[in-house]
Amino acid sequence: MEIAVLIVEDISVTRKQLVSLIQESLGKTIEIRWAESADEALNCISALQSESRSFSAAVIDVMIPLRKGMSPEPAESVVERLSSDAPETLLLFTSAYDTEEKVKEFQARYATSPRAPRSLFVSKQDLDWGEQVVKRLKQHIYGEPIRAELDALFGPR
Repeated sequence: MEIAVLIVEDISVTRKQLVSLIQESLGKTIEIRWAESADEALNCISALQSESRSFSAAVIDVMIPLRKGMSPEPAESVVERLSSDAPETLLLFTSAYDTEEKVKEFQARYATSPRAPRSLFVSKQDLDWGEQVVKRLKQHIYGEPIRAELDALFGPR
């Protein structure tokens, strides 16, 4: 089965670079779907669900527009949908504005909350943020199945 990753990023240059980096690092067997707004992301989630599949991971810019052309706002609708419909999905949040109050509140609610064990925050202020995203994706995509197989063989740790 092909692994699907959702990229939610409204800045086209950033999105294209991230998609390229993920494809180069993880290979063409990773299916990448992308969205520029919360509405597009919700449509991507629905489309994959109609195929009886879910995203293994989602890389979500915290501040995206609800619809293309609107002002950015926290990506809560996308996070809530993924959290309820596919709780096993790794959520990787990114933002270049991690000092802004809305982003801090979002991070406290979704990325550092005990109820969000599969959530991480990567600051776009870090020069290697793209590599950090790829590293986390690799750990999740390749580490989880290996851990499950070991648990099946030797019992849970």
